[in-house]
Parts: sequence; structure tokens; C-alpha cells
Amino acid sequence: MRSSTLFASVALLAFSFGAVRAEERIIRISGFVGSVGSNLGTTIDGSFPDFNERDPFRIDLRFESTQAPTIIPAGTGQTASYNLLESTFTIFADEITYSWGFSTPLADNYSHSFGITNDYYLGSGTPQDKFTAGGSLPYTGPTLNGKAISHWQLTFYNNGGSTFSDTSVPSSLELSSYVKLLDMTFVGYMTGDQITFSVTNWENLPVTPVPEPSTWAAILGAAALGGVIWTRRRQTRA
Repeated sequence: MRSSTLFASVALLAFSFGAVRAEERIIRISGFVGSVGSNLGTTIDGSFPDFNERDPFRIDLRFESTQAPTIIPAGTGQTASYNLLESTFTIFADEITYSWGFSTPLADNYSHSFGITNDYYLGSGTPQDKFTAGGSLPYTGPTLNGKAISHWQLTFYNNGGSTFSDTSVPSSLELSSYVKLLDMTFVGYMTGDQITFSVTNWENLPVTPVPEPSTWAAILGAAALGGVIWTRRRQTRA
């Protein structure tokens, strides 16, 4: 067997046996900075004083889409909790791009997750669709005016109860019917330590599968074996 044929065969087998991270997706939420607390400096521009100069932002939530939802008992609505593998919060300022991030093992969905609630009946009896995300974990990233991020929180909700058909993650979301609350708070917990955001867009994007380390090992092993065979064939011919 030629070395190239052997290499291709082993590589194909390695990928065929599922050693590729599949069923991962990214929710991308974007928009513009709304306001910047007075304690955070002036490197990020919000809506004031010039609405047209506000800086854009983006949140990427990479998650495992096959996680089984957690269902609240019948009569109180349905809520699904989805496990976040990685979340990244980026502000594209004029002077610098600020980025904060956190990643976690797949098993840790308590401290790093997002939830979707469908038709949840509140005390008033009003149905509500709701999407919540956020974190108070040690996100890595820059400080603003010497202050580190302490937590961020995002909530979308509407009182029509009609936008989410269930608790699955929508591929796109028309945000006009939603109340959109998003803020990032830095150490201090006062208004002066907070950035608020105006959300304009939601995207549900696929993730290109990435081979696991075991897959790379199989591929490299096939390449090494092919190299040995090729060398021996050359020596035999010589």
C-alpha cells in the first residue's frame, strides 16, 4: 500500500469515529454601548453626548446545543438551561478593542449557562418569553480606569408569550417586541462602575468542527507511519 493511501485511510477513520467536536453553536448578540459610568474613564463612547459616536459591542456565547433542557413542572411554564463552553464580551472602541472571556468544562452548567423560558406564568397570570444570560465568574480581560469586571447580566423578555415557540434556541430573533436589558458592572457596584448596552441583533451561528487531540494523534501517527514506509521503499529501491 502506498504511504499516501495509508495516510488518507487512517485520517478518514479517525474523523469517521466521531472524534470531532460537533453540535456546538454560537449565539452572537450585538449592538452599541448605551452609557458608560463616570468611574470607568473616557476610552469607551456611549450614546451621550453624541449618539452617532457610540461604540459597537458583541457577545459570543459558544454552547453545546444537544444539552437536554431542564423542564420546570407543568403549570409553571418551561425553562431550558443550556451549557456555555465559552463566552466572550467585546467592545470595539476607537482607541482599543476591549475583550473579556470565560471558558468552562462541559459539566459546569450551573455557573456558566443561559436559560430560555417559554410561556412562564407570573403572579399576574401574564405569559412571558424570556432569555437570560450572564456571569459573575473571574472573566479574563482588561481593567477600565483600574477597575476589573465583576459581573454582567443580559435579559430579554416580552409579555406576549408568543415569540419563543418552545425552549429551543432560535436561529434568529426579532428583537423589536422584547424589553432588552444588558449591563456590565465593574468592581464598585454603583452606577459609576457600570456600562449599559443597546442590543440590536441576534444570530445563531454554526461552529466549524475542530478535531479532538486524539484525532490529531491518529492523523500524526498515520503521517509518521507513511513516512517510515516511504523511506523503506526508497532504501529498497536504492
